[in-house]
Amino acid sequence: MTATATRRPYTRRATLRLQASREAVAEELACHEIGMSAPESVNPNPYNPDQEERTATGLMVFAVASSLIVIGVIVVLVVVMLNFQQESAVSPVTGPYNLPTRPVPEASTPEALLPPQLGRFQRETLSGSIDDFQAVYSGGADRIVVQGSRAVSYAAAQLGVSRIFDEFGAASIVQRIGMGDSRYSFYLSQVAGGVRYAWNHLEWFFDIQASSRQALDDFMNSFQY
Repeated sequence: MTATATRRPYTRRATLRLQASREAVAEELACHEIGMSAPESVNPNPYNPDQEERTATGLMVFAVASSLIVIGVIVVLVVVMLNFQQESAVSPVTGPYNLPTRPVPEASTPEALLPPQLGRFQRETLSGSIDDFQAVYSGGADRIVVQGSRAVSYAAAQLGVSRIFDEFGAASIVQRIGMGDSRYSFYLSQVAGGVRYAWNHLEWFFDIQASSRQALDDFMNSFQY
């Protein structure tokens, strides 16, 4: 009984010391937690004036490049449309020089039919009769050879166009032969050394060989028939 009574105070003191130690540790941890400060927040995208300037320059370059591309596309479309309109002007019905609206010749001599000067072209030679004529014109480096005749009928004049078709084949530019109307027909094609344009208007038959399409256009703009 005495031994047991003697050990109890010791056990109680040990318990009190252990509790005090735990409280001290807890207090120390609490103080430590209170004393710690939160880490400073870091801006993931800090302001950088050099980077902002480079970005603005890049956007400007992109905008300019895009504008140039758009302008280039517009220019190409305009060129294509102009070419299409030019090709569309070569009608398979009226021909490249609006043949049906041109006057029918009333000349009775080759000299009256083919004058010495036609636009920028000067006549060099003229031979034959109104029923079978030939003339050579020149303008700078361009050369025009005109042959033709006043046939006895529309069909006979159209036959001259058909013979050129038989000689050179299908026209590379435009052709209209026959189609149930012998009043006029035409054949325009790229050939060796230039272009060949043959047509009949009623009983008149013409066959022109030009050194280039531009030379032919210039000549036909001055030749009224």
